[in-house]
Amino acid sequence: MPPRKKARKDRALASDVDSEAAAGASPADRPPRRNLRGRRGGLKDMPNMPLDILIEVFTCMHPRDLLNLARTSKIFRAFLTSRNSALLWKAARKQVEGLPDCPPFLSEPQYANLLFFPYCHSCLKPNVKTIIWEVYARYCPGCRDKLFQTRAYDAMAFNKLVRVETRVQHFAVNTALVPRSKDSYHDTPAVYLPHFKEAIAKWKALTNDAEKVQFAQGHVAARKQRILPIEALKAWKAAESNNRTEELENIRKARFESIVARLRQEGWADELDQMTTHSLNQLKDHKAVRKPQKLSDTIWQSIRQDVITHMEGVRAARLDKERFKEFSKRLVYLSHVAAAYEASLGRRTPMTESQACSLDLAKLPPFQQLVDAPSSPEIMQADFERLQDMIPIVKAAWLADREQEFSKKALEVLPRGEDSSPPNLSLAILTFKCDSCHREDLKWPNVLAHECARDVVYRQDSWGQAIVELCVWQGKRPPWTATDDMFSANVDIEGARSVVTACGFDPDVATHEDMDKCEVRLVCMACPPNTEVISKETFDWRGAIAHGRPSEGTFGSARRCRGVPGESTWKLLDAALTARVREVECNDPTHLYVPPMFYDKKKCCAHCEFHCHDSRAIAVHCRE
Repeated sequence: MPPRKKARKDRALASDVDSEAAAGASPADRPPRRNLRGRRGGLKDMPNMPLDILIEVFTCMHPRDLLNLARTSKIFRAFLTSRNSALLWKAARKQVEGLPDCPPFLSEPQYANLLFFPYCHSCLKPNVKTIIWEVYARYCPGCRDKLFQTRAYDAMAFNKLVRVETRVQHFAVNTALVPRSKDSYHDTPAVYLPHFKEAIAKWKALTNDAEKVQFAQGHVAARKQRILPIEALKAWKAAESNNRTEELENIRKARFESIVARLRQEGWADELDQMTTHSLNQLKDHKAVRKPQKLSDTIWQSIRQDVITHMEGVRAARLDKERFKEFSKRLVYLSHVAAAYEASLGRRTPMTESQACSLDLAKLPPFQQLVDAPSSPEIMQADFERLQDMIPIVKAAWLADREQEFSKKALEVLPRGEDSSPPNLSLAILTFKCDSCHREDLKWPNVLAHECARDVVYRQDSWGQAIVELCVWQGKRPPWTATDDMFSANVDIEGARSVVTACGFDPDVATHEDMDKCEVRLVCMACPPNTEVISKETFDWRGAIAHGRPSEGTFGSARRCRGVPGESTWKLLDAALTARVREVECNDPTHLYVPPMFYDKKKCCAHCEFHCHDSRAIAVHCRE
């Protein structure tokens, strides 16, 4: 059964109009007729126009329009593709400035299609902008892979065969430079397979030597004829592309100027006047601004919010930059005042590194009020100098806060007494571990100078940028940035107590300073003796604590106790044997355990905040 036919819409519309008229409806009551482009057939009677008028119209058309017209109907196609219409195409080509004449091996419609229609000549895929001039065609990447062969050894063999048999030295099948692709970084010469297969078929059909020579010579002549117009066409295409690029750039420039004018009308004049060349270029490159389309009121309303959002970001960035400059300037003022105060106390000492630095003071009142003050009125160095007497008070408060933090960590491992007094953080049995670098021998107050706790943190805000500027480029000491979980007290308190007791000290009273003054040496009785030489390794008190610690830290793990974990027993050497051991240690320092906090310490200048590991940098600093 054939499908049911559908009624034409124009007939349905006509019947509706007739029914309305019969019902007495007025024209004002009818719905407005939509003016749909392409449905009314305004040019349907154009083929019936007088021929002289058509010829006059055709000679004023662009070749692109002329070819489009030829594709509209059979009548126009038959008329415009006939040989009698060659003059029309020549007149149309004159409308294009600098366009070379049509090559003799191409028809006028083929020539227009090649130059002005970006479609693949094989599969009609759109947006194919590259022309392969050697074959006068456009091909998409998929068709290029099928129609071109880069390593055509059979084509090379065919060329050699024809040259040998005909003695025509310049014979070669057509090749082309295939545009670069994802697999190649440059244009690749390749054999055009349709021409090659055609040449093979013609060659096989030849019967005598004269025909073969004539074929080879004709092929060479045709190849030269095809190559001859290429340079002129490439030059025209490049000029056309440059002209189009310049035209689009002028449209973008006019659009940008219109947008800037509208922004000034909406109150962004001051911000636009303060924008740098880089900021203006960023505005030009905005996707809503750089579009090559004339700006109208409707288009502006559609892109206005995006442009305003971009301008708000530009203003925020400018304010952040101004705030960064203010922070940097005020922090320099504060560092100068703090340096003058520290210079009045004398040279810097190792204990100075455990105190608050100028950047720590910047986050504490009353200095914080000056650093974070608004831009107006301007803050000068004299404002910080008036608060110089507050520096020792603020430093003491900062140290008290840090002491309270580490006291809480110490109470987690120390036994609690009957009184609620804070623990003595200087006890020899109490050390702290850095959970960032896993260092285990940090003591109080040296832990406040630990590098992990004073690291330069890169941030995008004004404060973070000012810290980077001062610490990285001006060598200022970074502020305290430790988190609550960065440090923890070592839990092996009993092992440390056994070592301190073996040295003859009270572990509940002895401090690091007391233990460092004693020069005793200990031997771990839990470790088996050396099998090669009947001997045991000796330790000072710090090495003994690290040796008996059950946890596996980063430092000193190679000298852990090889006996039962947690059951190290210590023997104190007598005075005579201790003297002999110390003499050996002086001759071979590797026998002595050196805690990481000593061999990894930076060298600091006693006159300023300079510190580093490199001895050459220290020498340069001293010369400067």
